[in-house]
Amino acid sequence: TGDVNNYEPSGLSTCNVVRLTSNSNVYITGIKSQEDGRIINFLNVNATLYTIRIKINDANSLAANRINTSIEVTLNPNQVCGFWYDIISSVWRVLNKY
Repeated sequence: TGDVNNYEPSGLSTCNVVRLTSNSNVYITGIKSQEDGRIINFLNVNATLYTIRIKINDANSLAANRINTSIEVTLNPNQVCGFWYDIISSVWRVLNKY
């Protein structure tokens, strides 16, 4: 329902897809760091026009939980974005968005 720093939903360490929904437009500033090579897909399942935005290297999250991307990622309803954890750089990287 609001912006999230250091996002760590229940089951994050074992899931492949995180289903996201909200009752407003929200920002995620970081995702809890994982083991090297971990891939997680975020899916916006909102039935309304609310977006979920992934911030770039946002200081509101711990350095190891930040997302290193060249542009802010906006997930409209029914869009998916894949993230890969790069342990060498200690950041999440965007793999794809569709």
